[in-house]
Amino acid sequence: MADSLKPDARTHFVVGYPAFNDKDFKTASVEFGIAYKLDPEVPLLFTWAQSERLGGNCPHALELYQKYLYSDINRDQADYARHWIDACGGVVRGGGGRAWP
Repeated sequence: MADSLKPDARTHFVVGYPAFNDKDFKTASVEFGIAYKLDPEVPLLFTWAQSERLGGNCPHALELYQKYLYSDINRDQADYARHWIDACGGVVRGGGGRAWP
């Protein structure tokens, strides 16, 4: 994924990725958030949401998952996001970028 990002965004992604793997979710979330703002690629949005959820910030993760649902994603990706929305105690509000139940 990093190869497809704009150079400025890639710089932040490559800092966030090892932080995520080291369970430093605060750093990962900050870096993924910056990367997404510099280059709003859909996979970054999900990765950012995961780091927020794993860092204990479900309210923000829910916002990001919901935005992800309205992105250009497939049904499996939408179902997976809905799983994590449910895990955070959230309610799915449509989404998936398609007319899926």
